Amino acid sequence: MIYVLKNEPTPGAFCDILDFAVTKCVEALLVIQPLSRMSPKGESVLKMFEPFMVEKTVSSKWPGSKLSGPNALVHRYRFDQEFSDLMQKLNDRLYSWLQPNFPENFCLLKEKKTPWFISLTHEKDSYFSLEEAEKNELVQKIPEVGRILKRDDGTRKAN
Repeated sequence: MIYVLKNEPTPGAFCDILDFAVTKCVEALLVIQPLSRMSPKGESVLKMFEPFMVEKTVSSKWPGSKLSGPNALVHRYRFDQEFSDLMQKLNDRLYSWLQPNFPENFCLLKEKKTPWFISLTHEKDSYFSLEEAEKNELVQKIPEVGRILKRDDGTRKAN
């Protein structure tokens, strides 16, 4: 089931989501769009994530997105507490993960590359792909998320 965030989570709730996700997810995706260059700060951020790099691919699609124009560079990272801590230290606002200072479209994947959290940061759109029990656990651990979460009307897909 898809559950949409109606609003951007507060910095505290975003950090709580990242910390909670460490128990659920194994990989993170960050995307570099082809038509927007990275700033020196953005290049520095990418360098800090290098120790976590699993794979870098050129693709026109990733969870939640399918490009009609030029391909993007999709960075796949090992997601663990150290990665979560680094993300929080660099930028604790979900919709601020935008080029040129940051890679964008942050996604979290469970085993077998199954999407758990998908964001289209430049569109200020984000959602979870969760079973009912997972959703209940998430909102119990992070009550703010429960207040801004709504079940999707069927227009979104996890992948």
